[in-house]
Amino acid sequence: MCRLGLLLWKVDWHAFVAAALLSALGLSLASCLVKDDHCDPNQVELHGKIGGCVCAEDSVPDPIGYGCIQCSEHEVVKSGRCECVEGYSRTSATSPCEESAIGSACEPASSTCPTAFPYCASTLADATKGYCTTADCKASADCPSTWVCDKTGTDAFCSMPPTGQSMPCESSDDCAGFEATYCISSSKVCLVQGCAKGQAKCHGEWSCCDLTSLGYTDVCVPNATRIDANGNCPGGAKPVSP
Repeated sequence: MCRLGLLLWKVDWHAFVAAALLSALGLSLASCLVKDDHCDPNQVELHGKIGGCVCAEDSVPDPIGYGCIQCSEHEVVKSGRCECVEGYSRTSATSPCEESAIGSACEPASSTCPTAFPYCASTLADATKGYCTTADCKASADCPSTWVCDKTGTDAFCSMPPTGQSMPCESSDDCAGFEATYCISSSKVCLVQGCAKGQAKCHGEWSCCDLTSLGYTDVCVPNATRIDANGNCPGGAKPVSP
């Protein structure tokens, strides 16, 4: 099997460049050329001067380093990962997505949540609207996958990720109607804005960065990819504590 991210099969003058690249990587061109089924399972053909394969719409790159795996039932691709669809959640990082009342809509003032998830937490966008969850968590491991244990207020509770966060976008119009309302042009994803002004709170392993000096606004960014080894935001400033 060819272990490059791209499977090549069209042979024209570009093939000479491809052959040189493969040779430098210790692979032969023959090992990456295919004659019949161009792509592996869960891949689709990429058309162009040099043919190739990319993951299908419902698939993500396989963690082993090559090929693609299809998302399971009740999962959808989000930010390059298979995540549960709305109304479903995992009990652990490796468990399947199962139907659950956690995250269902409620009103904080009256709290009409089921017994299993009795706490009605307010949403980021509107304090009069909420979602059902559990309270008294000790750590994020007590919460569904991608949720975190929020201990910043009076009650510790399992907090749901902001809607629309990391969703692909071309402009902020694509983010309208979600809690992540700002489309940052550098990476073209929807982010939560207004955190430095106290208008929103960053979720879990995300930090508030004021990016106005770079031509953006104050947004929540993921610690893993946007906060450097010195704890700085893009542009060198320290994260903001709202």
